[in-house]
Amino acid sequence: MRELKKATSIWASGFDRRFSWQEGYSVFAIGMDGVDRVRTYIEHQETHHHAVSYLEELTRLFEENKIPYDPRFF
Repeated sequence: MRELKKATSIWASGFDRRFSWQEGYSVFAIGMDGVDRVRTYIEHQETHHHAVSYLEELTRLFEENKIPYDPRFF
């Protein structure tokens, strides 16, 4: 994961010098039918997170997908 974050940081900084990763990470898989939805989400992510925090969204994703989690690790 460290190498992926490093490579994408270099790539993304070419678009926006303010780009940075948060300390931790989560990984979710999607099918091909979800690609457009994820692309749209990424394009509007900054605006989206003004209304919904990262922690609120992560909690919702875990709960919707019945993934056990421990909020101490957020």
